[in-house]
Amino acid sequence: MLKVVVVSAGAAAFLLMSQPALASQAAPCLPEAEFDAAFSDQVESGQQAIVTSRFQGRQLCSGKSFAVRLQELRQQFFPWEVAERERAQALRAAKDRAEREAFEAREARLAEAEYEADLAEAEWRTAMARAKEAEARLSRAEAERKLSALPPGRLRQSLFLADAQPADQAALERAVDQVIRADARSWNWNSYKPGSLFNTQLRAYDGSTENYLIFSRFRYSDNSVGWVEVEYVGRRFKCLTFHNDDRTCRQIGDSLSRRNAWNGFEAVLLSVVGSRLAR
Repeated sequence: MLKVVVVSAGAAAFLLMSQPALASQAAPCLPEAEFDAAFSDQVESGQQAIVTSRFQGRQLCSGKSFAVRLQELRQQFFPWEVAERERAQALRAAKDRAEREAFEAREARLAEAEYEADLAEAEWRTAMARAKEAEARLSRAEAERKLSALPPGRLRQSLFLADAQPADQAALERAVDQVIRADARSWNWNSYKPGSLFNTQLRAYDGSTENYLIFSRFRYSDNSVGWVEVEYVGRRFKCLTFHNDDRTCRQIGDSLSRRNAWNGFEAVLLSVVGSRLAR
């Protein structure tokens, strides 16, 4: 036997049973009124399994299946189930719509926040660029102020403070280190600590003449700190000034200690020669 189950939303199921048609000729169709009269009481009573074998081989004249007609009878006797089902469907639709709108709102807020973050970052970069430009102007003004105090004959025209790149910084330090190493051979009182340069700067530069001034700090062998300025004219070494040279720009090897030692030697020589001549 074939069982047909009709299920309503949240309610009972109806089981339909029928025998396959074995008649050799087609039976007349079944009016809905006759079908309803046969099964209305069972549907109204809430019976779940309804046997329709009495109408085996016949079909409803409306063309509906027995299951569909039984469901329609169910809705007639229990209309609140239809309303409940429609309410549940409306609630589900409203929930889905609310979740979709909430998701879209979150996506919109996230996109707005990302836009504001990008805008803030762009403003920050602009502010940093302006600050760096202002710092460069201040550095150039400070360089002009310092270099304006240089003695006559020193670099004065088209001077500005240059921020060296790492590779340029290393080149500057190598150049100054070589100069100090050469000059340190004439030192009598102090000893240079090779490779101890720091705070090396291109203090001044004249593009028209390729004259420039390099400043650097260094350490002696006892780790005390000194500074030196090396001046180039036409890209050639001109002179250097140490912190203890009274701002005298001199040649390599003409150190203060060497000059003092030479002056002392001359004094001793003259004293010896003078004493012999006096005899």
